[in-house]
Amino acid sequence: METNVKKYDRGKTFTEQEKEDLLDIAKKYLHIIENKKTDVITSKEKMHVWDMIASQFNSIATIEPRNGQQLKLLYEEMNCCSQFSHSFN
Repeated sequence: METNVKKYDRGKTFTEQEKEDLLDIAKKYLHIIENKKTDVITSKEKMHVWDMIASQFNSIATIEPRNGQQLKLLYEEMNCCSQFSHSFN
């Protein structure tokens, strides 16, 4: 029995320009997205900010629209790798 069910559609890889655009937009909201609090109010505020970032990002994006969750994951990945590479310097 063979099934051809796809679990999810993989999006296109982020370009370097998209990564730079995301960082430029995220700079405006660093005080919110880098907040270490995990209470309900802060979490909702962060979700709202990521939706706003996605809206601004998609207004200038040239490849394909991205949602707030995709951009958040990319930001966290870039931030993690950046901290990792700085720890060896």
